[in-house]
Amino acid sequence: MAANPLEKVYDSSLKFLASLSSEEIYRTICHESMKLVDGDIASILLMENRRFKRAYSTSSILGQIKPRRKGNTYSVYKSKRPKILNVAKMGNIHPELIKERIKSDIIVPLIYKNKSIGILTVQSKQKLFIPRDARILLLISPLASLAIRKAQLTDELSKALKARDLFISMASHELKTPITTVYTYMQLIKIKASKKEPLNIDWIDNLLNEMVRLYKLIDELLHVNQIKTGKLKYNWEEIDINDILKKSVSGILTRYKDRKIVFQNNLNNENPTIIGDFEKLIEVFLNLLDNAAKYSDPESVIILETIIEKKYLVIAVRDEGQGISESDLPQIFDDFYKGENNIKSGLGLGLFIIKKIVNEHKGKISVKSEVGKGTTIHVKLPIYNYNARH
Repeated sequence: MAANPLEKVYDSSLKFLASLSSEEIYRTICHESMKLVDGDIASILLMENRRFKRAYSTSSILGQIKPRRKGNTYSVYKSKRPKILNVAKMGNIHPELIKERIKSDIIVPLIYKNKSIGILTVQSKQKLFIPRDARILLLISPLASLAIRKAQLTDELSKALKARDLFISMASHELKTPITTVYTYMQLIKIKASKKEPLNIDWIDNLLNEMVRLYKLIDELLHVNQIKTGKLKYNWEEIDINDILKKSVSGILTRYKDRKIVFQNNLNNENPTIIGDFEKLIEVFLNLLDNAAKYSDPESVIILETIIEKKYLVIAVRDEGQGISESDLPQIFDDFYKGENNIKSGLGLGLFIIKKIVNEHKGKISVKSEVGKGTTIHVKLPIYNYNARH
C-alpha cells in the first residue's frame, strides 16, 4: 500500500537530519521536495547581505535566473507565505521558464527561529500545482531550514577551527624566530657587560630590528582582534593626504635607507580634503610601501602617485617586484593568507587590516599584478564635500 503524504513528508524529513555537508543538504532537500510534489526542478536561494544567493539548483539554466527585487521570490521571503504561480500567465517576466516548458512554480519560505533565511522553489513541466502541494512543502520547510542552519554552522565551525590551527601554527613560527634572536643577543650582551668589555654596535642594531619585528607582529594580532570584535576605534577629522604620504615615506626610508621612492603628485594644485583617521591612514600607506619594498629588488624604484578620479582621491603604490600570481590575487585580502610561494616573514594580516581600514573610510582598494613585473595597489578615498567643490 502506498504511503500517505504525511508518511512521505516524515521519511523525507528524516533524511535532512543526517550529518551532511551544506552542498549535500541542499541537494537532498531539493530532490526530496521534487519527489513529494512530483516536481521536475528545484532550487534553494538563501539571503546574504540583503541579496539572494542561489545555493543549489537541479537545473543549470534556471539556476542562473536572478530574482527581481519586487518579484515573487522577495514577496514570499518577506511575507513568509508560499505562492503558486501559473507560468503561462506570467508573460515575459522570466522567458527562461517558458523556454524550459515550465508550467507551474511553487515558492516556499525557509524559516529559522521565525525569521526567513531563504526560499525553496519547485517547478513542474507536467502539472499545475495545487494548494495541497504548497501545504506539503510547508510541512518540510521547518526541518529543511533547521538542517540548512545546522550545516552552515558546522561549516562555519570547521572554518573557524582551521583558522585557529593556522593562526597557532603561523604565530608560533613567526614569533619564535625573533624571540630566539633577542634571547641570543641578550645573552651575548650580558656576557660582554659582565666582563666590562665594549658592546658590539651591530648586536644592538640587530636586537632593535628584532624588537621592531616583534612589535609589528603583535600589533597586527591586536588589530585583527579589535577589527573582528568591532572595538577598533577611529578618530575622525579633516586631514591633508600630503601629510599622510610624507610621514609614510619618511617612516619607510628610515627602515629601508637605500630605497628610492618617487612621489608623482598629479593633483594640479588642488588640495582635496579627506575625512579620516590620521594614524590609521598612515598605517595603511606604511604597510603598502613596506610590502613594495619587501617584495621588490633594492635597486628598483617604488612609485607613489596621487590623482583625482571623479569624487575620489586615488593613491597608487607601484613596485617592480616579484608580483602576485593570478591564483593568489582573489585571496590576498583574507586574514592569515600568504601566497603559496611567499616565504617572507609575517602573519598574512597586513592587507586584511588595510582593507578593513579603507572600508571604514568608505573607500575602495584594488590590486593589479603580474608575476615578475610588479604590483600596483590603488586606494580610493572619497573627497569631502566634493559636489560643493565642483
